Amino acid sequence: MDLKEQVGTTRQTRFRVERRHTVAALPLDRPAVTEMPEVLATPMLVAMMEAACIEHIAGLVAAPVLSLGRRVEIEHLAATPIGFEVELTTRLVSAEGRQLAFDITASDGIEAIARGRHDRVVVDRDRFVARLADKAGRVPR
Repeated sequence: MDLKEQVGTTRQTRFRVERRHTVAALPLDRPAVTEMPEVLATPMLVAMMEAACIEHIAGLVAAPVLSLGRRVEIEHLAATPIGFEVELTTRLVSAEGRQLAFDITASDGIEAIARGRHDRVVVDRDRFVARLADKAGRVPR
């Protein structure tokens, strides 16, 4: 698989911020966390960035492959309250064999809220699922 000709492609993805995406809604059961203002949580922003890259790849590569995250680097620049729509723009900046790298920007319609880099590797879905099932069968007890 050679995706070098796809380097430079961009894709936009949108998410609406809901209460379940906020810091206060993180499933950590810690008073200091649950008392935080209802703004988009950084881990949820990372998840949105990852999803945007997965969708970008899905538009470039035919099944039966999937991609796995390898590295995430993010600067969360501004808070985003519930109800705002976050637009993420992914740009494929590198394709070396199965290794892909994306630059990502995010805006909430008022200002830039994040920028980052996400690296993914494309793998054969069936082979990955088989290896995962084998590992799951060896769960320590």
